[in-house]
Amino acid sequence: MNDIIAFPNETIRNALLNSKLQIFEVKQLAELEDKYRKQLKLSLCAYRLWQKQYRDETDTVELLYGQLKGIILRQNAQSAARGYWIIRQDFRVIFKNYLNQNSNTYNNTTIKRVA
Repeated sequence: MNDIIAFPNETIRNALLNSKLQIFEVKQLAELEDKYRKQLKLSLCAYRLWQKQYRDETDTVELLYGQLKGIILRQNAQSAARGYWIIRQDFRVIFKNYLNQNSNTYNNTTIKRVA
């Protein structure tokens, strides 16, 4: 799916995916993923609502030009899905890298039990 949307600067994206990020940057990406997920849900709801309304339509003008609205809503939902999927994949890679980079820090920390 990554080849469907062209990034303005693939070099920056690759550098981000392979860089050592701090927790605040990882959190920012998590929030961005959530934002795109919500946008996708809204797009899908709008398209499904249009489908229900279009099925019940009897006016010929609305039937003719209602298809145009459906095409636009479907394209919006497809674009939202592509964007969400790309950010989701990138976030998973970055989060995995973050955990791998910081796992040694947590494993080497000894926790002493206080009696």
